[in-house]
Amino acid sequence: MMRNFKLKEEYELIIGFVGLLLLVLYFSSCNPVKKVLTDPYKFSVVKDSVIKKGYCKCDTSFLYITDTITTVDTLVEVYVDTINIKDTTIFWETKFNTITKVRTIRDSVKIVLTDSTRVKLLSKELNDAKTMEKLALSEMKSLRKMLYLIGGGALAFFLILFKLK
Repeated sequence: MMRNFKLKEEYELIIGFVGLLLLVLYFSSCNPVKKVLTDPYKFSVVKDSVIKKGYCKCDTSFLYITDTITTVDTLVEVYVDTINIKDTTIFWETKFNTITKVRTIRDSVKIVLTDSTRVKLLSKELNDAKTMEKLALSEMKSLRKMLYLIGGGALAFFLILFKLK
């Protein structure tokens, strides 16, 4: 025997409305990653916080550049002994002397490349903190002047009040 359960029409409408609402919320829900990637301001805020926390561990690179120059200089010296007899030149002895000089120059340079974005971000924060400190000091000075003015006015008021009595 099978029972047929029938809901009231009000409950069916409520369940349908809630289901429709959930479908609309599901398909129109926001994607925070997409919001950050499409909005340049939000992207810069996220980028600054990532750089400030130092998630990039390899932000400094060391490059070693080695340059080698090799120069070879060869000098050949020829020694000739000659004899001149009645307009005739006779070569008696010939000696060859070869001198070869090799000079090698090696120059190594170490280049350090740092990630300047983190340095720029931290210097910007430092400048902002200095600016905020200057503003706070100027506000403290103005509050101090106001306090002296109010205190002086109250003192003058009480002196005049007690003098009149």
